[in-house]
Amino acid sequence: MSDALATFFSYSRDDSEFALRLAEDLKAAGANVWIDQLDIPAGMPWDRMVEDALNSCPHILVILSPISVKSDHVRDEVSFALSKQKRVIPVLYRECDVPFRMARLQHIDFRPDYARGLKLLLKALGVGHSPQPLAEKARLEQEECESKAAAEKARLKPEEAFSGDQAQASGKVTAQPAPGSRPGSFLSLGSGKELLTLDAHTDSVNCVAWSLDGNRLATGSEDATAKIWGAETGRELLTLHAQSGIRSVAWNSNPDEIWLATASNNEIVTIWNAVTGEQEADEAGNGCVLAWRPGGYWLAMSGEKTGLCVRDLSTGERLPIRDDHPFVSLAWSPDGKLLAAGTWDTDKLVRVWDADSGRQLLSLKAHDGGIYSLSWSPDGYRLATASNEGAVKVWDARSGKRLLTVTLAPQGAWNEVWAVAWCPGGKWVATGTQDGAPRVWDAESGEQCLTLREHGGAVKGVAWSPDGKRLATGSEDNTAKVWDVGSQLGL
Repeated sequence: MSDALATFFSYSRDDSEFALRLAEDLKAAGANVWIDQLDIPAGMPWDRMVEDALNSCPHILVILSPISVKSDHVRDEVSFALSKQKRVIPVLYRECDVPFRMARLQHIDFRPDYARGLKLLLKALGVGHSPQPLAEKARLEQEECESKAAAEKARLKPEEAFSGDQAQASGKVTAQPAPGSRPGSFLSLGSGKELLTLDAHTDSVNCVAWSLDGNRLATGSEDATAKIWGAETGRELLTLHAQSGIRSVAWNSNPDEIWLATASNNEIVTIWNAVTGEQEADEAGNGCVLAWRPGGYWLAMSGEKTGLCVRDLSTGERLPIRDDHPFVSLAWSPDGKLLAAGTWDTDKLVRVWDADSGRQLLSLKAHDGGIYSLSWSPDGYRLATASNEGAVKVWDARSGKRLLTVTLAPQGAWNEVWAVAWCPGGKWVATGTQDGAPRVWDAESGEQCLTLREHGGAVKGVAWSPDGKRLATGSEDNTAKVWDVGSQLGL
């Protein structure tokens, strides 16, 4: 048992729903807690694991209810903790007669207000920020990718070189159908295992996003709600109500705050406390798409009414990037120095700016259709773009050279690509398309590696977990799904 597992959950099984919600919220906020239903691996002896955890954890959190105070197991765990002079934190879940041995201990009352109780409990546990073990792992993988960047770039063969906005063709490198396959199908190495189906929305799930620690998943829907889910259990933790359908959701990357930003069809941007569900700022800006700059409070927003702006939500300061185009996709480079945006209107442009100076570095006529989605490679050297013309393209983000084109529509057919996401390790990209089948591709060769079982409607959002082992998808069939792709990809 790791010393980092600091707080043991003692509770009655009849209070499992509350206990699991509280444990997931605490874990998501950065607290180190141990609860049997989440932390005992499959196949391990339950009684020995509980005993080891109880011995190793210096704190014990006791959930008090009429049933738990009569539970022999709970009484034994509390008695053991007190005999070993462990810190006991009583949490009052339901009205009950508090046992004599805990009556003099300061308790935290969750009965009148769960959000307030959670804040007090986090303070009692000394949680000031959210640790990011999975995100840190992804960062280290990114640094490894950067160290290999020169070799990777040398192996890539540019498909087209750009001069200004015009492309000059030079040896097209387009992924081709596998020999003997039907038009529009590709060689597939396997299919990922479906882990979760999240089906509480009543309309299209337009977007999905993982929290930085990988413990929670956010979904945004045309039903005017965003929901936050436990990424391991699939349990719905929070529902956030907007004024209209939600087009974009994004977690901030500042470890001192746990915020979720949403952008709606009415171009209202709202900032939410992702633990309590409270609004931190309503109408924080205008836009139907948004993206947090890594490592701070800067939020890029764009909409038809206001164009593009980048604002620091803590100070109100704005970066010098301004553009009146109604961009429909935004993405920050991993180091936060560059911002890319894609348009929907007649010019079908992808633009890239230096964030601090506001200087436009690239303006590419990237597709013949609108650019629905953008994603940077983890090393920041390449940019993937997805379009309603049915193709994904990969670009050298510095020179504007086109490196790869993957066509997802069979000849003469139409298969809009709604979403693209680069995996944290840098080797694969995932796509969501009109035909409802999420796919994973080799980012260098364009070979299709995985085809996931189809949704019942177009896949509007895709997102990799921070460790790159799971993929989340959102669909017009009103569901989001979480897939195990790591086992198929050798992770």
